[in-house]
Amino acid sequence: QRSLQLAFREQFDTNARTFVLSARIQRAHAMLLAAGDQLTLSEIATQSGLWHLGRFPQYYRQIFGCSPSEMQIRVWGRPVLA
Repeated sequence: QRSLQLAFREQFDTNARTFVLSARIQRAHAMLLAAGDQLTLSEIATQSGLWHLGRFPQYYRQIFGCSPSEMQIRVWGRPVLA
């Protein structure tokens, strides 16, 4: 297990958990840009594998510098309500 962790860090310069989380946030961002006028942020998060809805905006802000709702308003002009 330790060898796998070290190899992953050497190859990707991060741990597996952070790598997967980043990929999920990137997927959520792509979904927001492509269909953010049709899907709620909860739908985007869960379809991206982000089940802790309270942390989704926090993780998203770390990567993109704004919350997903702010991005949704920037791109689509309004949030999609449930």
